[in-house]
Amino acid sequence: MRRIDVKEKARTRELRVLQQWKEEDIFQKSIANREGNPPFVFYEGPPTDAPYWACAWSGH
Repeated sequence: MRRIDVKEKARTRELRVLQQWKEEDIFQKSIANREGNPPFVFYEGPPTDAPYWACAWSGH
């Protein structure tokens, strides 16, 4: 695994990683890797009707 350059700007790092994902077709590989398995579903937030306190606190 490559060491992270803490002086690298976040936007530069994001573009570099995105380019790597495109070149290595990472997204399609991740889909193929899950083939035949139950779907993975990610639910953001608590399973309640009340908003998460941090979301309410931050104004989002």
